[in-house]
Amino acid sequence: MMNLEHIRTYLTVLHSGGFRDAARQLGISQPTVTLHIKKLEDSVGQTLIVRERAGCFPAPGSEAFVRYAEGLVRLAERARLSLQQPHLTIGAAGNLGIYLLQPYFRSFADQQREVARLDMVIDRNDRILDKLESGEVDVAALEWWDDRRGFVATVWREEPAVVIVPSDHPWAGLASIRPVDLVGEPMIGGEAHTGTGRMLRNCLGDIAERLTIRCNLGSTEAVKSAVRAGLGISIVLEASVRDELAAKHLVSVPLNGVRLAKRLYVARSSSLPSNGLAARFAQHLER
Repeated sequence: MMNLEHIRTYLTVLHSGGFRDAARQLGISQPTVTLHIKKLEDSVGQTLIVRERAGCFPAPGSEAFVRYAEGLVRLAERARLSLQQPHLTIGAAGNLGIYLLQPYFRSFADQQREVARLDMVIDRNDRILDKLESGEVDVAALEWWDDRRGFVATVWREEPAVVIVPSDHPWAGLASIRPVDLVGEPMIGGEAHTGTGRMLRNCLGDIAERLTIRCNLGSTEAVKSAVRAGLGISIVLEASVRDELAAKHLVSVPLNGVRLAKRLYVARSSSLPSNGLAARFAQHLER
C-alpha cells in the first residue's frame, strides 16, 4: 500500500528537481528522501523517477501517476481541513461555471457562510468527471454525463443554444436557415466528444455527421473572437453570447424546425449523505 508521506516526498523531488533540494524543503535528510522513493517504487513495482543532469523527472509511462499522486495529496489536505470546518468543492464544466453557475454559487455560499467553506473548480467536462470520481470535487455541474457507477446524477436543466455568425455573414439578415444549410460551412467547435457535439447529434441527427469542424479553440471566448473574425460559424450556449448579440457584434440565426438545447446535469457521489452539503447544493440548483 502506498504511503502518503512517501508520495509527498516523491512530488517534492519532482517539483524541486532533485533529492537534495527536496530534503531541504521537507526538513529531512537526503538518505531519508532516497528511502521514501525506494519504498514508494517498491509499493507500485515500478521506477517512478529518472535522474538526469538537469534534475529529476517522471519515469517514462508514469506521467498519469504524477497527476493521481497530486490528487491524493490534495484530497488528504481536504480531509484534514474538513475536520476543522465543513468544506464543499463544486466542479463545473467550462461554460457552466463561467456563464450559468455563479449566481447559484453565490446564493448558496451566502446561506452557508457561517457553517461551511465553498470552493469552485472550473475545467473541461472530462476533467471535472475525473475530479468527481477521485473525490477532489463533491458535486459537479456537467455538460454531459457518462452513466458511471457510484454516483447520483440528475438532469439540471436544458439550456438553449444558438447558431452564431459574424455581423457581415450572408445569414445575418435571414429570419432562419435550414439545418442542412449548416453542411459545408466551416464550424468552430462541436467535436464529437464534446457537450456541443453530443447536442448536435441529438438535435440534428445524421446532419451532425456531415458538419465541417474546422478547429477546436478550447474556450468559448476564443470561439466568439474567431467567429467575429470570420473564421467560421459556431453553435454555443445562448447565455454565453448575450452581450455580443445585444451589441450586434455577433448575430444568432434560428434553425427551421429545430430547437437547439444542451441537457445539463448535476452529479454527486452516492456515498455522500442525502442531507449533506453536496446534496443540498444539488437541490439548490433546482430552485
